[in-house]
Amino acid sequence: MKTSLLLVFMSFFSCLSLSAQELNCRDLKKSFLRVSVHGANLKYAKATRTEKGGPFHPLRLECGSKGCKIQKTEKFISRYLPNHPDADKGGYVKFPAIDKSEQRSAFRAAVTELEALGRSQVCGVKAVRTGQGLVVKYRSSQSVDSDIFNYVENSKIVSWVRNFKNGKSIILNFLNEP
Repeated sequence: MKTSLLLVFMSFFSCLSLSAQELNCRDLKKSFLRVSVHGANLKYAKATRTEKGGPFHPLRLECGSKGCKIQKTEKFISRYLPNHPDADKGGYVKFPAIDKSEQRSAFRAAVTELEALGRSQVCGVKAVRTGQGLVVKYRSSQSVDSDIFNYVENSKIVSWVRNFKNGKSIILNFLNEP
């Protein structure tokens, strides 16, 4: 009787730790996607022309019980700039409707979450502070190798580098941002 009760408790606690690990993996994926979405919005906040034509479509992350999805929005601001190369016949240019201050705050919050999960080494991810930077290394990601965030003295993020496993990188520089 004692042994079977012990086995029940052990299986119960192993289920709890498994679901906690699954929860942490979901949190990690959500933080990773939040960094991606807010980083892209910041990078392309003034993009009036993309490779597919037209202005950059601001992104947002929608999360539900089945996971998270990145959605494009149709939010734009039109400005009268008749000499701009992307002006329409009426002289208006469409810009993505992105609040950079809001995006920077959300980006920083996502990086903080990513760091906390990485320090716990959740789901094959490791986060290490290096002087005035943070390196997040992904072992389980199929395409992303690492994220590097560089800081100044007041903990303000001044740049972000995402390194892909194919050797390519994208860089976002916040140095000239207010």
